[in-house]
Amino acid sequence: MPKDKDLISVIIPVYNVERYLDRCIESVVNQDYRNIEIILVDDGSTDASSDICEKWKIVYPEIIRVIHQKNHGASLARKKGIEKALGTFITFVDSDDYISPRYISSLHSAAIDNDALLAVCPFTKVPVGKTFDFTQAAEYKNFVLSSDEIFRRFFKYEFWGFGGGIYHTLLFNNIIYPTATINEDYFVKAQIFSKVDKVGYCPESLYAYETHPGSLSQLKLSIRALGEFDNARNTWLHISSHKPNYEKHALAIVSEATCKWLGIINQTPKEEAKVYKDYKDKMRSFLHDNFCRVFSNKHLLWKIRLLLLLEYLKAI
Repeated sequence: MPKDKDLISVIIPVYNVERYLDRCIESVVNQDYRNIEIILVDDGSTDASSDICEKWKIVYPEIIRVIHQKNHGASLARKKGIEKALGTFITFVDSDDYISPRYISSLHSAAIDNDALLAVCPFTKVPVGKTFDFTQAAEYKNFVLSSDEIFRRFFKYEFWGFGGGIYHTLLFNNIIYPTATINEDYFVKAQIFSKVDKVGYCPESLYAYETHPGSLSQLKLSIRALGEFDNARNTWLHISSHKPNYEKHALAIVSEATCKWLGIINQTPKEEAKVYKDYKDKMRSFLHDNFCRVFSNKHLLWKIRLLLLLEYLKAI
């Protein structure tokens, strides 16, 4: 099969990124893999992002489509793009990031060569104001990662985001999408990885993830941020039933989220903290119901276990 026979859908969620959006879209239209469609999902932007999307659509009407919707968060914006995608494979690029000209061709080859439904590659964090040089330093060869290797690395905080991956459309059947929260991709990726027994891997870094102030991962205490606990708990429940060998790994993640957010709520003035009472009760209930498993979990640092012990004693 010719390498460029498959149509690849590139989904870009867009929300108030007028400063970065041109760079992102330009990196996608300059791919050496030409059989692509680009779906820009404008998630209720209030800056010039909507106009930028329409400008690119006028220049590339044959490959670019634009969807405008009310703000629902990146996860549901991706879901909308998936519903409209026509490609055999789907890849995602965040609108403040950018990709190598070889990004799609390399990931597609890694999937096809290894008869896999998805393929991933590393990404590089780039400080704001810097530019990552995608010049290839050496020859590389893609290979296969087993399901166990993927989950081992996943629970060491790799492959959480959608950047740096290509996915067959079949993998998105019956997926549950969280609403706008911190680490919303984590739960979705856990569901996808549990569907496959192998993953194509391209060892070259092909995705530049720009770190800058104001990103969702840097939000302080809020109801939206506390949704990280829900994502972690839902992931743990999913892993417990689909990949039980990694149940303790997933439990460690939700335990860490519980420790972090309970600690932050406890340091918040009482009047302000009343807003978060329901979440505090929910996290303490999780800790109470699973305390023995949490405290004996070797995948948790002792410091975190001791902090959770103090929280448990406070609650009772």
